[in-house]
Amino acid sequence: MKVKFGDLKFKNGETIATCAQRCLAGGCNNCPMSELTKALLKHRRAQLNEGYQFDYERECAKAVVEEMADVYIVLLQMIQLFGEPSLFEEYVRNKILRLRLRLFADGTEAAENGE
Repeated sequence: MKVKFGDLKFKNGETIATCAQRCLAGGCNNCPMSELTKALLKHRRAQLNEGYQFDYERECAKAVVEEMADVYIVLLQMIQLFGEPSLFEEYVRNKILRLRLRLFADGTEAAENGE
């Protein structure tokens, strides 16, 4: 039996479908992506504010990594639910190649190194 995307639930009991609808309406604050965004903003504030101690910045960085793990897990679930892992991998490869070509002004170094 294949699980439907909308049936998956977060730890707070909310389904992914409900969260997605709320995100589209602009009221999302508990989904993994919004949690990651909040952690990134908190880390940025810690870096920019000279009043914060280094330990606080390190804790903020750990929170970012934890939220990244949550997003990664949801992403892996979505790859399985939509049943296209090879297509996903192809898109990732193509996007990484485009990014590398943009990072190098003429694109020759990235293409020559196969990176």
